[in-house]
Amino acid sequence: MKQPLSVAIVCWVIIALSIEAIFGLLSGIVETSLQEMLNDSRTPMTVSSAVAYGATVGAVTLGLAASMLFGANWARIAYVVLTGLLLLGMFANPGLSRVLVGYAGLKLAIFGFFLFRPIANAYFSHQEQPAA
Repeated sequence: MKQPLSVAIVCWVIIALSIEAIFGLLSGIVETSLQEMLNDSRTPMTVSSAVAYGATVGAVTLGLAASMLFGANWARIAYVVLTGLLLLGMFANPGLSRVLVGYAGLKLAIFGFFLFRPIANAYFSHQEQPAA
């Protein structure tokens, strides 16, 4: 089955956001805001460990999105579960901006919607496209 345009767009947006996050973290652009956030929150995490954690999550997300482009159903499920767990972790941290948490939740809802539509389900299960 041909890849739905919505799945391709979501995957490429995830890839772009992952690359932006990795380069942002590794370049030190966000170091000041990250330091302020960690100082405001009650998280006993250093900036270097937060950068390493963020870069790892970005790399994993990048790999999952690339796998989704090739029709890997497990990657679609793993992405939604990982993002959901990260969102729960964000809710648990009172020092994080509620706008940031809301953005992450909205992103998960929109991407989840497009990744689990009937046409996407058919693509990931390698079935024929359902009739419109």
